[in-house]
Amino acid sequence: MQVDSALIACTNLPEELDPALRRRFKRHVFCGLPDAEDRKILMKYLLRQKQHSLTEENFLELAKRTSLFSGADIANLISTAEMGPTR
Repeated sequence: MQVDSALIACTNLPEELDPALRRRFKRHVFCGLPDAEDRKILMKYLLRQKQHSLTEENFLELAKRTSLFSGADIANLISTAEMGPTR
């Protein structure tokens, strides 16, 4: 009986993986960083149930300033900003 196994892995730093390890994977799927519109949508989504005073212009400016941010980076930014008033 042959058993097929699957492995799904992800990383924000694929260039840091050993090339021999990368060759063992049958398929590589690259998901690029979100564009400005996607970053804006993500920020709005993460803040949807939070009280804030951000305007559409604020979201546009934040989207511009976070050009190299991944989705996880944006989530961390929002989480850190939420803690600002308690500090």
